[in-house]
Order: sequence, then C-alpha cells, then structure tokens
Amino acid sequence: EPIGRIDTKEKKDSVRRNFLKGGRNTIFNQTGSFGYTLPTAKFPLLDWTTINVKYQATYRWIGASRLAPELGNFLENGQQSEATAQLDFTRLYQKSKFLRQLDVPKNIEDREKWRNRITKVRDSVTTKSGKKVLRTRRILDKTAMPYVGTVGRVFGKLLTSVKQANFSLSEVANTRLPGYTDSTQYLGQNFKSMAPGFDFILGRQPDSNWLNRKAAAGLITRDTNFNYMFQQNFDQRLTVSATLEPVRDLNITLSLSKTFNKNYSETFRFIDTSGGANRKFMHLNPYAGGGFDVSYIAFNTLFKNFDPNRVSEVFKTFENNRSVLSRRLGQKNPYSQGQPAPGPGGYYYGYGKYAVDVLIPSFIAAYTGQSAEKVG
Repeated sequence: EPIGRIDTKEKKDSVRRNFLKGGRNTIFNQTGSFGYTLPTAKFPLLDWTTINVKYQATYRWIGASRLAPELGNFLENGQQSEATAQLDFTRLYQKSKFLRQLDVPKNIEDREKWRNRITKVRDSVTTKSGKKVLRTRRILDKTAMPYVGTVGRVFGKLLTSVKQANFSLSEVANTRLPGYTDSTQYLGQNFKSMAPGFDFILGRQPDSNWLNRKAAAGLITRDTNFNYMFQQNFDQRLTVSATLEPVRDLNITLSLSKTFNKNYSETFRFIDTSGGANRKFMHLNPYAGGGFDVSYIAFNTLFKNFDPNRVSEVFKTFENNRSVLSRRLGQKNPYSQGQPAPGPGGYYYGYGKYAVDVLIPSFIAAYTGQSAEKVG
C-alpha cells in the first residue's frame, strides 16, 4: 500500500494491482513426501518381511522486513528420510513342517503315523518282453506330520527363540540461509533466475561451493550491516529391537539404540579484506559441534558382588582409572608440559580428574572390564 492518503490515481492503481495479485508474498511453505513399501509380500521366500522407505522434503521462504529489505530474505529447507524393516520369524518358521510341530503337543498316534508313513507294496509288472516280474513300490502318506521328540523340541525352541526383529534408521537435516535476495514463484522456484533450484527445494543440503555460486550470481545480500548466521544441523537415529521366547511364556525383549547429531554455523557475508576496495564474500567464524548416544550393556561387570552400604569395587576402579588416563593424555599432548601438575592426585595439566576427556574413557574402562592403559 502506498504511503499516505490514497488520493491520487497512481496510488489507487497501485492498490488495485496489489489487490488483484493477492498482495505481497511474505511467507511461502511447502512440504512434499514420498513413501514406498517393497513388494516382499509377493514373493513366498520373503513374505515374512515388511520393508518401508519414506522421504519428506520441506521448503520455506520468509520475506525480508519492509524496514530493512536490503538484509535479504530467509531461505530454509529440510529433508527427512526413514527406512524400517520388520522381520516376522514366526511366519518364517511356519514354512517348515518340522518347525511347525514344535508348537503342537506330542501325540503317540502322530509318532506312530510318522514312523509308518512309508508303506512298501509289491506289484506284478509285465515287461516289454512279456515277462512278469515283482517290483516293490513305496507309498508315502502325505498326511503324516513329522514327530519331534523331547530333545528335538528343546533344541528346536532354542533355535527358533527369535520371534520378531525390527530395524529403523532415520535421518533429519535442515538448513537456514539468511540474506537471500531472490523471490519465489510456483513451487518455491523463481523461474526467471532458476533459483534456488529444485535440488534445494527437494531437500538437498547446500555446501560452501553452493553458497559461493549463489553469491557470485548476486543472490546473497552485500549489505555491510548484514550479520546473520548460516546454520545447518543433522540428526541420525538407529533403533534395533528383537523379541525372544526361548521357552514358553518367557518373553525377552532386546533393544539397541544409537543417536548421532552434528551442527554447523558460520557468517557468510560480503566484507572488505584489505582495508580498501577489495570486497568479497567470506566464510567467517565457522563452528561445528555434535554428539552421540549409544546404548550398552556392561555384561562383564553387571553380576559382580555389590553391597549397598559400601562403595562398589567397580566405582573405585573408575576413580583410579582417572589418573591413568590423565597421564596417557598428558604425555601425548606437547602443551601439557609432559609432567603432572602440582597438587594431589598427580594429574597432568589440562587433564584433571573432572575433565571430560578423562572421565569418559575411565568410566568405559571400569564398567566394561577393560584396561585403562588400552581403552581408546
């Protein structure tokens, strides 16, 4: 809308044109998803499995403030991919007539029928020369089911104790780019400049070369007041679970999970690098971080003697491991002066008893039964 009173033909025409266009685009959101189930059910050898894959792409364009349009717009995208697999071993076991009998109560009649499933019959057969001879023919009773004894059932139950397993892997990645000077049209793409590109719209995560190309094409603001951060993050999660039944009515569920994440940020701006007129885009203040989480069962120390009224021996080992790890790390680091720092404990410079680099491997060595001299 024009500034001031709408009292001229030009201002009225401007209002009319903007009204017919639907106004100014301030936010554009778009989401696309794809899912597919592998046709394993169509194959008899694989019909006990179910495998799914999914992909989702998000795209967002946020218009610049009218108070500072020279700082550019915000451009965001993301991708989420996931793959899952379900393995129904119970259905797989049913394909074997021997394994099917493990769940059928023992029956003496079935045992006798299985033992006598083959009947031998002697028939008189006339050969081509006209001579009659006796031949033995075997008749198989196809209704007889295999008989599994006690020993066979015990080993069979252990062999088929895994009833179901599930696998899941998912990844999520996002990018936020400030200072983007181009606009959007259909599907989030500006077809005049062909930017930002359908690869970005469909979730591709840009790298430094992509940023450099967009800057060279004039799609990143060159305003000297621009100081927003370019940001990216990535998350990955792996989950595995299995259901076991070694004996009837004893169900055991095993679970394993692993998560990994990382993030990156920098200031990508147009600055003077020589104190004169030599201005160019530069990647400033890069910062990368991340973390991970893994489930673990410490079988080696899980069943050791434990007195709730005393400090456990495993914890004491953990405390003692700290000085060993401090020495190992301090001797490898030339900036640690190669000798223990003054004070109790004999810890090296930069590797005190509460340092993360010391605590984590000390804990792992103690609770997994490893040597503090060899733990990685």
